[in-house]
Amino acid sequence: MNWGIYVYVFFLAHVKFLFAASIAEATTNLSFLEILISSTSGALFCFNVSFFIGTFIVVKFYGNRKLTYWIVSFFLIFLSCFLSFLNHFIFH
Repeated sequence: MNWGIYVYVFFLAHVKFLFAASIAEATTNLSFLEILISSTSGALFCFNVSFFIGTFIVVKFYGNRKLTYWIVSFFLIFLSCFLSFLNHFIFH
């Protein structure tokens, strides 16, 4: 188990979440589940840091709603699953 590859995908999801699963599938030999977990945890970690430090658009327009955090978290998990699933079947 090479933790460096997991950290690579984790931080790749910080910078380019939309392409993290594609890049990880093309450049690493991780399984579908490993890419899914690494990219999802990276996206959620980055979202949590920026949401509580101040994601300006979300906080400005939807900050008063109590479900905003959970809705955005749900969609991040959903998109991560969808992109990982799609890339897995494109490359294999």
